[in-house]
Amino acid sequence: MILHGQQIGTIKLLEKAVQHWSEREQNLIEKIADQVALALENSRLVEEAQKALRDQDDRKRFLASARNFGYRISRANGGD
Repeated sequence: MILHGQQIGTIKLLEKAVQHWSEREQNLIEKIADQVALALENSRLVEEAQKALRDQDDRKRFLASARNFGYRISRANGGD
């Protein structure tokens, strides 16, 4: 399987009898492999995006907690 000019994996087809694949069959297999490679890349990108969103949410919660904590300290010291 090739994606963006780089091999990312292989697909192995097994037959009980020796088979010589026609050019048309080879082209079909290559097209299927290309689609599998794209699906794997899309899955990786979705996972990466979801992780980035989780990380961003974690940072937002941390900053909100830090602001709240700072506000409490300010009020405890007589500030408003």
